[in-house]
Amino acid sequence: MSDKANRFRFRAWNKTHKFMDVVDGYDLFVADGELCEVCEQFANYASFMDRSSVGDSHILMQSTGILDANGVECFEGDIIECVWGSNIESISVVKWDGAMFCADIDYCKDLTCPEPLCNAHILSIIGNIHENPELLEAAQ
Repeated sequence: MSDKANRFRFRAWNKTHKFMDVVDGYDLFVADGELCEVCEQFANYASFMDRSSVGDSHILMQSTGILDANGVECFEGDIIECVWGSNIESISVVKWDGAMFCADIDYCKDLTCPEPLCNAHILSIIGNIHENPELLEAAQ
């Protein structure tokens, strides 16, 4: 399979049963040249769900395409420990800011800025916001 075939990978937090689910695949449905429906197939379910119902039962998170220091794939919502330029260390959440995947970095007491993930010198995933919210509380 080519790299482009795996370009968009997702996982999903199951809100009801409180577990992370793998999105096995998805279909895009186009009508009159416009996207009208997105369906995901979850590893633990045999049926497809439309995008509108996914928000009720699942929270979708896209892969960043970046592997951490241990070779683990990094997704939106992951809590990461990073070392940035000038040896600035931080614990923050991976997010999409509309143009790129980034993490907020506390440069000093009153200045927090989003930093592109690709700028991290060392990146380690330590959890995610759904399964390990206490990691963020401990970091503050």
